Amino acid sequence: MTVYGDCLKKNYRWKRTRTSHRKKQNLSLKARKQADLDTLKMAQQEGLIELKYLDEAGFCLVESSQL
Repeated sequence: MTVYGDCLKKNYRWKRTRTSHRKKQNLSLKARKQADLDTLKMAQQEGLIELKYLDEAGFCLVESSQL
């Protein structure tokens, strides 16, 4: 009998592990970047700038810079 068959009999399941990088984050750098983003959002609300979000990962089929 194969190993795969043995796993089915014992009700084993394979699940993808989810890794977290929370412990590796630099908290002071993250706080600075969040403050920068908050400043930009306030400038957008006041009408001083037009804030656009870009997809660097390439998941979006339509380029958001053209919207």
